Amino acid sequence: MVIYNLCCDTCGFKAGSFTKEGGMYVTDNEGERIVCMHPLESWTVDDVLGKECSATLRAERIGRFHYWYCFACRQESMYDMERDKLGCRHCGSANGVRKRDLGGTPCPNCTTGKLEISDSGFVI
Repeated sequence: MVIYNLCCDTCGFKAGSFTKEGGMYVTDNEGERIVCMHPLESWTVDDVLGKECSATLRAERIGRFHYWYCFACRQESMYDMERDKLGCRHCGSANGVRKRDLGGTPCPNCTTGKLEISDSGFVI
């Protein structure tokens, strides 16, 4: 997966990085989502669920997430497009967008520039 950066073409504001594919997570017994780092996702899943867990349990507790950028509080949240209600996990606002869709949008910092997507040069 290629890592992309978001940066304003005018003021240099950095809105962070993302992968277009998103990432994988596994939910532990307390309901907390644990990010599975690429390319060793299966190690995290086995550590959290156990190597002998059923396919049903895996289907219930493994998901894919994307980063969502909130224009209201300028924080990012992880969300699963199939399981979560869209909105900021910090302030509750629905005024935002997936980070991968921020390219070409007005800069939330200076409002005169536009956010540009650039290849970071890193592949994970």
